Amino acid sequence: MSATEIVSGSTLTAIGFAASAGGLEALTESLRHFDSLSGLVLIIAQHTAPKYESLLPSILSKSTQLDVRLAESGQRLKSGSVLVIPPGYDGVVENRKLLLKKTSRTGSPHPSANILFSSLAEAFGANSAAIVLSGTGSDG
Repeated sequence: MSATEIVSGSTLTAIGFAASAGGLEALTESLRHFDSLSGLVLIIAQHTAPKYESLLPSILSKSTQLDVRLAESGQRLKSGSVLVIPPGYDGVVENRKLLLKKTSRTGSPHPSANILFSSLAEAFGANSAAIVLSGTGSDG
């Protein structure tokens, strides 16, 4: 399925991306293929240290025309945006909003791809997709 086949009509389609800390190049290259799509929201979970300040939105915005932002809890998902889950949080999609849950578990990667992907599937069903670019352990 190509990137243009994912979007149909006015339906919002949500795609979750998972990448390990070293997945910057793969994320950057992937976003280059999504520049002009409407009806699509991308949510990125990149494994990072919890206290790390993410520069990912700034870095990725240089490679795409989409609106790349650090996600905020309760943020409504909208067409044409790219949301980066901040370090130290897991992202959960409910009622077309992204909720950020402070991570309390140690020893597992965060943000969690598994938590994000499961919530996307539940919230968007057939209008969701999950893409694992790189990962850590069994997450993703």
